[in-house]
Amino acid sequence: MQASTHKTIVRGACGCAAAGAVLMVVVWILAINYARSPRAGDEVHRAAVAALDTIARAGWPATTVVFEPDGFALPDPAATEVVRLAGRVWSDTTRPAPSIAFGDTFPAGTRARQRWLQAGRHAAVDSLLALRTSVARAGKVSEVAQGRAAVLYQSRAVLARARHAADSGDVDVAEWLLGAVVTVGHDMQSGPTVLRAITGVRLERDALEMLARLVPAPRADAVARGAARADSLFRRLLAARRLLRLVARDTTLLDTLATWALDPVLPLPLRDDCVRAIGLGWMDDGPELLGGVAARRDSVLARLEDSLPAALQPALQGARSLASPGWVQRLSFAAAYDDIIAPLVAP
Repeated sequence: MQASTHKTIVRGACGCAAAGAVLMVVVWILAINYARSPRAGDEVHRAAVAALDTIARAGWPATTVVFEPDGFALPDPAATEVVRLAGRVWSDTTRPAPSIAFGDTFPAGTRARQRWLQAGRHAAVDSLLALRTSVARAGKVSEVAQGRAAVLYQSRAVLARARHAADSGDVDVAEWLLGAVVTVGHDMQSGPTVLRAITGVRLERDALEMLARLVPAPRADAVARGAARADSLFRRLLAARRLLRLVARDTTLLDTLATWALDPVLPLPLRDDCVRAIGLGWMDDGPELLGGVAARRDSVLARLEDSLPAALQPALQGARSLASPGWVQRLSFAAAYDDIIAPLVAP
């Protein structure tokens, strides 16, 4: 290649890069101007008020009643306690875990179903299954929770082992494993965070739907009704969370969320989500995401500091720590947050 040709290519590439950078700046400025326009603000306010009205008309109790397992959890108190502790270890892990879908209804032979079934051979499931015959054999909770995989992955691995057991004719083992997942799921609902409650209810639903396919009638009918109740609660919790995020976009309505966060009558998971929505509502608000987080968010959170119970203080501190990030941090956190949360709240 001649020197003159090489220089032309290099200059052209630099020119294209510069033009791309200028275009990005122009688009950014236009986006900020639109986001700050009265029209965009009116749209946000109307959507937030409509969400607030929907919550008020639906009523919190009907939206957030905790699902009862109706005898579907493990009957052995000693095994129940260790399984609960194992579930808490899975829930608290910060290590990434593979993403697998619950594949019991997937067509036989499909790659997704095979991947789910393969997860059932995880060594942690062996340790968990040892609890069925002797709690002492399982040793410490760390052995039951071997690998510290995320709770959604680990519980789905247990469900896959239950399918292996059922297909091998060992229905008793399958039922025990499904009861273990119901136990983990129900325990997750007793915590203060709505995301754990949502994950716990969906685990109960999946385990009960699977159990209904394994046991004969009329017991299968009772199990199916339990699965339907869990599915209804799961969808109500998802709807409540989406509505709270809509309300939190409008900074003029943050005082309402703060009032709900302080209401001792409401369940802790919903109060927790109100606090987090105040601090993180900027992720769904164009002007704040592009132009900067409103100072009002941190001021509302500051007023809550001395009034919230200890169970909600972690949510408050987490929300305040993310109430004033720079624009790069805002975009990267919003993207990462959706990547983390989306699998937990997907139907």
